[in-house]
Amino acid sequence: MTTTPNESKLYGDGWDRIHGGYFSDRDVAAPLVEAVLRSAEELAATAVADLGGGTGFVLSLIAESLPAECDLINVDSAPAQLEGAGSRIRAVVADLEALDRDRLIESGRLLLCMRSVLHYFGRRGMKPALSDIRSVLDEGEAFVHQTACFETRSHRDVLNDQYELLGTGKWYPTAQELEHALEKEGFSVDSSVRIPALRLESGEVAYRYDVDPVRMASIGELLFERHGEVPGVLERDGDAYVTYLYYRVMRCTAR
Repeated sequence: MTTTPNESKLYGDGWDRIHGGYFSDRDVAAPLVEAVLRSAEELAATAVADLGGGTGFVLSLIAESLPAECDLINVDSAPAQLEGAGSRIRAVVADLEALDRDRLIESGRLLLCMRSVLHYFGRRGMKPALSDIRSVLDEGEAFVHQTACFETRSHRDVLNDQYELLGTGKWYPTAQELEHALEKEGFSVDSSVRIPALRLESGEVAYRYDVDPVRMASIGELLFERHGEVPGVLERDGDAYVTYLYYRVMRCTAR
């Protein structure tokens, strides 16, 4: 629910445009939105809170189909990100570590959702973050999330190398590692669906993290030296290169 250094330049409309508009594309968001709506209906949720919800894009799509009596809460640590949310969406400024259930719901059933946030907590921080999320939920309530993860460790290592070289602190698990972490922190994983990958052009990555072109080219060469060209994960693109970030949408229940 925090950004890495220099990412604040992407607040608001900047986030909508980066990476080919991936995070503002209704079709790309549809699997997550559909999973939230399904879980909300099964749970008879009285509130849906999006953790790290940014501009409120996902909640705005959920609002189109969710009954008006269900509260929608956008939780983010950056007040500037919350300014553009619609009138139906209540904004809560909070870090995940300090989030209190009472700020989200007084009574009833709560559903938490999250899109592309867990990797910000790093390798050591993922499990504590999941523990914090679980602590907000009562038994039987839902956590629906879209999280970056990979099918194999070798593919995972390519992206983790890139982000370590960039100095971001981000870390990506395999899908199996993620499911094991969820189960250990008190969730059952009810479904796990792979969705379209995010195409990361090295030039856009350099802009996002304020990396000069020479250093970015050097990072690319180090990646090819260590891993070779990996179709669908690490590919050359003229003088630049492209990496791909894979996601799954998981519907989970607090045990």
